[in-house]
Amino acid sequence: MMTELKNELSWSKTRDEVFRTCPRQYWFAYYGYWNGWLENAPERTRQIYILKNLKNRHIWAGKITLALKGADSNTY
Repeated sequence: MMTELKNELSWSKTRDEVFRTCPRQYWFAYYGYWNGWLENAPERTRQIYILKNLKNRHIWAGKITLALKGADSNTY
């Protein structure tokens, strides 16, 4: 059985700046997506989680390339 993850309140300079700029952005960035990875997550939470984790095709291609390079680096 896996340990349950908890999203506890924490503070950092970055979080403070985001909150002061836009409390709604802060909520979406740090709390709105929480548990969106669960199968039984509410639809809105799942959508927020997916949108938060989307990457453009260039970043996606770079990650694939680095993963393949990493697999090859073990052979040198």
